[in-house]
Order: sequence, then structure tokens, then C-alpha cells
Amino acid sequence: MKSLHAVLVAIAIGLVANVQAVPVSFQIYPTGNSNPNVSSQFTMDVTDNGSGQALFRLANSGAIQSTITDILFYDGSLLGISALKDRDDQISGLFGLSTVDFTAGVPFHPDSLPQYPAATFGTDRDSNGGVGNGVDTGEWLEILFNLKANRTFADLLAELQSGQVYVGLHVQRIGTTGGSDWYESTPPPSAGVPDGGTTICLLGLGLLALAGVRRALVRA
Repeated sequence: MKSLHAVLVAIAIGLVANVQAVPVSFQIYPTGNSNPNVSSQFTMDVTDNGSGQALFRLANSGAIQSTITDILFYDGSLLGISALKDRDDQISGLFGLSTVDFTAGVPFHPDSLPQYPAATFGTDRDSNGGVGNGVDTGEWLEILFNLKANRTFADLLAELQSGQVYVGLHVQRIGTTGGSDWYESTPPPSAGVPDGGTTICLLGLGLLALAGVRRALVRA
């Protein structure tokens, strides 16, 4: 019974944690290039990792060939990249995909994102292995960020919504012509960000459910 109770507790905690996963979409930045617009293939889930950290999981899924080779961050509450999860980097002891390899880099100054002339943090595909180290269709990369002192995950979400925290993508090998373009994050919907009352309510419901299961086990 103890082991079952532990599993149920973990499920309840996981349910509340998953509510904090906020999806971020992307749109093409108008460069005048004639490549297919593959913005719908890019998604990024932002999750509260606890201990003053936030986890960004970037995925590329779709039918049109494309490779994400540079990821730029404009800071707000972000202090710096703590870890990557790819071929040779791990988060919580686990490595990422064997076909994805990035390196945390110095600030970037992309010509194609003039409204954000200097990215505070960035990561790009490892040069040893070329563009193939990027995030191709069907692949993903995780980036763990530290938050600044006295900043919370709620602060980060508010800044994502206001545009103060912004993510830019440099994408290469697009479509049959193999062109390149820039993409920019769009503010997540406010409905995807639970407030403190919602989180507490969900946690309370989870604990009530656990109490009911425990009473049922005791009666049995």
C-alpha cells in the first residue's frame, strides 16, 4: 500500500507540474527570402524546473525539411544557460538525441532580427559535424536556464507574454532549395499560464483524491 500511495503522490505532483508547461509558437521574420514558411513545425515548451530554473524544450516536427542551427535568447528573468540536453550534454543524468549537438555560445548579433540587435544568450549547432548537428525534422533539444535572483517562473511567463523574453531561431536547409530564414517566438496565450490560485486548487484536488484512495485502501 505504501508503494501505491507513493506512486499516486508522484502522479498528483506531476499533474500540477504539467500545468506549468507553457507552449511557445514561432512565426517567420520577414526576410524576403522565397523559402517555404515552416514556422508551424517549431514548438517550444517552457517548464518550471524548480530550484530557480526553467527548462526550454524545442522541437521541430513536420513534413518539410528544415534544420534549426542557432537559438537566441533575449534575457529578462533569464540569468544564463545552465545545461543542454543533446548528444554529449546531459540534464539530470540523461543525454538527448545522438543526432543533435549544440554548444552554449556568446551573445549573437543577427542581422535579420534588427529589432533585437543583441541576444544575451545563445546556443548553436556544434561546428564539428556541420549543419547536421542542428535540430532536424523529428528532433528536439532541451535547454536549461537559471533564473536571476529573486525572479520566479511566473515572472518568466509574464515576460514571455509581454515580449520582454524573446526567442529567435536561425533555420537552414529549408525545403528542396535548402535556403535559410529567421523565425521569432510569439507570446504564449495567457490561458496557458495558471495563476497561484489555480495551481493551489489543482494541488488540493489531487490531495483530496489521494485521501479518498487511501481511505478506500484502509477499508479494504
